Amino acid sequence: AKLKSRIQYYLEVIEMLVGGGVLLYSHEKLPITQVEIYDDKICQALICRCELTKSIICVLYRPPDCPVLSFRSCLDFLDNYIAEERDGYQLSLLGDFNLPLIRWSSHTVSSGGSVSSMESASLLLDFMSENLCTQYISQPTRLENVLDLCISNSEELVTHVSTSDTILSDHRLVEIFWSFNPCSFTTPDPPNFDESTFRSLDFLKADYEKISNLLNSVDWEALWGSCDLENFPELFTLTVLQICESCCPKKIPPKSKQKSSVRVPSRKKRKLQNDLRAAENDVNCPASRLNSLRKKLAIAHVDIRDAINKTLQYREEQAAAKSQRKSKNTFYS
Repeated sequence: AKLKSRIQYYLEVIEMLVGGGVLLYSHEKLPITQVEIYDDKICQALICRCELTKSIICVLYRPPDCPVLSFRSCLDFLDNYIAEERDGYQLSLLGDFNLPLIRWSSHTVSSGGSVSSMESASLLLDFMSENLCTQYISQPTRLENVLDLCISNSEELVTHVSTSDTILSDHRLVEIFWSFNPCSFTTPDPPNFDESTFRSLDFLKADYEKISNLLNSVDWEALWGSCDLENFPELFTLTVLQICESCCPKKIPPKSKQKSSVRVPSRKKRKLQNDLRAAENDVNCPASRLNSLRKKLAIAHVDIRDAINKTLQYREEQAAAKSQRKSKNTFYS
């Protein structure tokens, strides 16, 4: 009863199927509007809008043996809903898509599956391309397959994704961190990007002449012939990234800023982890204390993420100010 008083929820019950259906919970501070449901007794989807966060949220289920026509009809339903909304809305599409043939590192479809599965995988990639979306889950969510997906048209929305085993399902539990707290109504901070990306490099300090020479020294025809067509985009990107990494320093937040903003919540997190371990080993520890410590630990993770984002934002602002004070080199490939 207490949970129901705090959480609004929308539930679609699929009576004729076993294992199907979708479920979406939303916080009471996030009023949901324009809820629409798709159900052709094969695919199911629930899509809604949140005005406060300017976001469209959708949960979708596609069964493993889903016909192509059913999945195409479901994606058309999503397209029509998205087309009716104003520009600037962030799309979050989550669910069990059962499309293990997609290679997310290269956005290609592997062979070896059924015709229906391969065509459905291509349909999803086309949908993502048309809506400028990115898929964020790279770790297996069931056995060795990435079946559960998190898709968004905002590069700044998702900062961290992790998976863990759970006794509640044969799928792994997926935890997704956003770049802002949707209940705080504050301006989103920049994302905490991975170090092995172009954005992690400080191109203001890059040696562009060296980059140009290294790019010219690469035997691109030999590189093209060293792999098949579907793997070449990934190999090309990695080659260019390695060259840039050898000629560009990493973006590193100032140490003084990092100490003051990140160290305190990190210490708090370690203390909470120790307290939680001690409570879990205590057979007399009440369940309410365990739940309280777990919630505090989750909040500590968010505080650390926010502190890192603010440090990165400070670094970005410093780099922008520097670029205005001095002329920048421009590199053309």
